[in-house]
Amino acid sequence: MNEIHLDVAPLLLGSGVRLFGPLHNPPVELEKLRVIAAPNVTHLAFRVVK
Repeated sequence: MNEIHLDVAPLLLGSGVRLFGPLHNPPVELEKLRVIAAPNVTHLAFRVVK
């Protein structure tokens, strides 16, 4: 099973350069597995849907 895990924190790096620019591939369908919210970070987990 392919999964992606992201940890999102409210932090501005440098001058605010985008981490993800224009994507040239079709969108990937994701299924949300879990979201854990804490005061300074949010943990996200998704399963890649084939």
